[in-house]
Amino acid sequence: MIKGVSLTNQEHDEFVINHENGDLLQLSDWAKTKELTGWYAKRIAVADDGQVLGVGQILFKKIKRTKYTLAYISRGFVANYHQTYVIKALLDEAIKVSKEENAYCIKIDPDIELKDHPNIINALESIGFKHKGLFNGLDSRYIQPRMTMVTDISPSMDEVIQSFDSGNRSEVRRSLKKGTMAYKGSREDLPKFHEIMKETGERNVFLTRSLSYFETIYDCMNPGGHMEVFFVKLDPNHSLKEITKDIDALNEEKAILKERNNKKSKGKLKEIDNRLPKLLKQQEEMLTMQKDHPNGVHLAGAMLGLSGHKAYYLYSGSTNDYREYLPNHLMQVTLMEYAKSQGATQYDFGGVSIDLDEDDPQHGLYQFKKVWGTELSEKVGEFDYVLKPIQYALFDKGIEVYRNTKKKLNKRKNK
Repeated sequence: MIKGVSLTNQEHDEFVINHENGDLLQLSDWAKTKELTGWYAKRIAVADDGQVLGVGQILFKKIKRTKYTLAYISRGFVANYHQTYVIKALLDEAIKVSKEENAYCIKIDPDIELKDHPNIINALESIGFKHKGLFNGLDSRYIQPRMTMVTDISPSMDEVIQSFDSGNRSEVRRSLKKGTMAYKGSREDLPKFHEIMKETGERNVFLTRSLSYFETIYDCMNPGGHMEVFFVKLDPNHSLKEITKDIDALNEEKAILKERNNKKSKGKLKEIDNRLPKLLKQQEEMLTMQKDHPNGVHLAGAMLGLSGHKAYYLYSGSTNDYREYLPNHLMQVTLMEYAKSQGATQYDFGGVSIDLDEDDPQHGLYQFKKVWGTELSEKVGEFDYVLKPIQYALFDKGIEVYRNTKKKLNKRKNK
């Protein structure tokens, strides 16, 4: 008989990490990061004859100037959604806990794909959920994006790169020969990461999270292996070695070709004569940097989330300088390689909207994310289970007005 059970945080996390529908946002460490913004967590689970069948981490937040809370199971429940009886049992447990916390509504947005669960909307509505609709991926009516772009990183890294769009594949290969270095940072590097994010925010006109925010999520998630920070650095000493090696190799090849003095050699000599001035210019730049910045310059930073077979490209930024060194391309390959080494088979680039006009601010985001061998992951969307209809009607409308107003203000800032 299926019934509610109590799990330790470790048991809950092990279930989430090992389940195909598990998600970073369902880890107990993620709940700790939300305390900074006023959320607190309760966890539920159901089992049949000792075997755990599903879990849910419920985040609660007090509605200002009221006695009510919102219950939000972000990217949950974690269970097999083809087993409606398990979802019903989890819902029953969630209702018990949510009533104790005086919640007006239970909101879920499971990390499951619509194409794999064509009947899920009807199934969840049959047990009392209200579906919020199938809108575009980054629609303001959702808390989490309904659409994300995901790269399959289970093949070899060479095969993963081969899956990239041809133009992007060439840029990636160029980035690997630029003499830049990618490395995994530590907590002491977070102020540097925050500065890169601020510079990116000023360039692309978006608000940047505070340093304390990044420190909090790192402190909560990193000890369990669920969060890392990475950097791409232009080191003049390292770069000079690579550039000098390339120059020497070209000069050696040039001498050999001159001795051959045939038609084919002349074509290759012309290619070398085109490449050498560019390399000599880079060499000059690096000699200057060696004097001005002997320890090098950081060009990009990113935070990577990890949970079982899933990796998440969460936050990233780059500086305005030396963009011709393609730091973001080296960063992506580095993050994917690291994610693979930690057992991940999916690399999630995060949310997108599709079928947009070219002048839409989100159009460029989709264009960037679609060239990395990605496929669109269209999820089933948000569902609400209403506990207090009057409060739900009032608060739900208020939240919608707030999000729409925020969206309009952001559009004005971007003009």
